[in-house]
Amino acid sequence: MGSFSRLVCQLIIPALALASTGAASADTVYSSDMSGTGVFSVASDGTVNTIATQITESTGLAVGPNGNLYVAGFGNSGSIFEVTPAGAVSTFATGFNWALGIAFDSAGNLYVANSNFGGGTGTSSSISKVTPSGVVSTFVSLGSDYPASIAFNSFGNLFFANWSIADSNGNGTIYEVTPGGAVSTFATSLTDSFGLAIDKSNNVYVGSGDIVDKITPTGTKSLYATLPTSGLMGMAFESNGNLLVGSENSGDLYQITSGHVVSTYATGVDIPTFLADPSVTLPVPEPSSLALAILGCPLLLAARRFRHKPDAV
Repeated sequence: MGSFSRLVCQLIIPALALASTGAASADTVYSSDMSGTGVFSVASDGTVNTIATQITESTGLAVGPNGNLYVAGFGNSGSIFEVTPAGAVSTFATGFNWALGIAFDSAGNLYVANSNFGGGTGTSSSISKVTPSGVVSTFVSLGSDYPASIAFNSFGNLFFANWSIADSNGNGTIYEVTPGGAVSTFATSLTDSFGLAIDKSNNVYVGSGDIVDKITPTGTKSLYATLPTSGLMGMAFESNGNLLVGSENSGDLYQITSGHVVSTYATGVDIPTFLADPSVTLPVPEPSSLALAILGCPLLLAARRFRHKPDAV
């Protein structure tokens, strides 16, 4: 290995290690409320407070590269709002139908599940892309699908849950969209698929009835946990790897540990439609296997291949 390649590997390995591990401390998370006003801040001890009361019927949540919270509010004519840590609220982008899930890519662009469910102003649903300067464009058109939650994996592919309760076919489906806009089916036969989250190993988790399914990168689906109620909506990972899930039926947030232990995290959150944890960093794109081989990083290449093997459940 040459000196340059050795230096690059020495820089890559610590960076990916930092991106793939989280602090063990508990986090404060945010929850939207599709039926009310404002956004909930939920402390690690379960204390619930209301912030950003200017936003009505809040839906999608995402923390941007600048540390500000971005909120979709289809009660505010389908707008996206930016909320600073001090609580100042401003309009970031407008002109959406039913703006549901939102997520940032690693370049700082915001993607919006622009659903036409309920008779919006457009003729079809889409995923919209909003640049850091607020320029809105259509990333991919989706016809009659109803995109709900969206999330990125570490390779820059976008996943979205097709809201089955609004789907005329009654079939909950997860779709995968490449950076070039190519759409493919990732998983099917899901019930009431709305909430979706992706862990740091690129496994996809989706709420389906009263259960959470885990789907590996190769598409293998298995039961991850059964919750005491159905109507699962918002989902987000804490920095310690625990998964938080909100239920519209109970108005509670539940915590699922990596050992599949389910407990109540917070109560009285009304309809926890979407969740966001500001301590969880944005996805870091991984270098390709070819690039690692050319640079001569055998240990990292071997670790990458091991990490992306089909999971044993």
